[in-house]
Amino acid sequence: MAALAGDVRMRIDAEPRRGRKFWLLPPLLALLLFAAWSAWDWLTAPETFPLRAVRLDAAAANVGEAELRAAIAPHLDRGMLGLDVAAVRASLEALPWVESARVRRHWPATLAIALTQREAVARWGEDALLSDAGVLFRPALETFPEGLPLLAGPAGSEAIVAERFARLRGLFAQAGFALTALELDQRHAWTAQLDGTVRVQLDSDPAEHSVRRFVAAYAAVEPRGVLETIDLRYPNGFSLGWASARPADGNKE
Repeated sequence: MAALAGDVRMRIDAEPRRGRKFWLLPPLLALLLFAAWSAWDWLTAPETFPLRAVRLDAAAANVGEAELRAAIAPHLDRGMLGLDVAAVRASLEALPWVESARVRRHWPATLAIALTQREAVARWGEDALLSDAGVLFRPALETFPEGLPLLAGPAGSEAIVAERFARLRGLFAQAGFALTALELDQRHAWTAQLDGTVRVQLDSDPAEHSVRRFVAAYAAVEPRGVLETIDLRYPNGFSLGWASARPADGNKE
């Protein structure tokens, strides 16, 4: 019994000591976290590993220096370690002419940037451009390239109009015409323009049977003046309108 009583006392005496050890863990953990936070705060401070230069490895011709500086300046207030590379990339890719941006740290003190510019294939309406990837973007009007075809359509129709433009351009080129404009209106009617002056009314056939028929027959058409209009909405032919001394003249195939 005496030995048993001694064992009980030992166990009872050990419990407070074990409890004191566990009680010390929270403050020790808090101290470690504070030390880690302090160390990271020091490492990411601008003066610890300062960013001294921004290097442009690949530029976008239509992105000016002022526009580039405005995009990246808000992110350069931290040192090399604290720099948010993803945020810099997102800011650059928000610029209208930038299709993609590559941003990386180049130690010890340089941020390297490479830009890929969007390729504009057409104007969209009065204030936008359409890229070769079918993306609509709105850069400053003074950066619009010269000589682009003009496309237009309801909101959300960019891909449909661009796809049909690509098909029609090749077909009309076979008859010696340059497709300079294509529009889909709110009533889903299609209108094109050739050589900047000839107005063409199109049907909505995705196979372009009427256009192919016109291209095949046009070489045999005898000109009756300056070609002004083409109507391809006929099921078995087309009509041509001429600007000439005979205003009532036309041609039906």
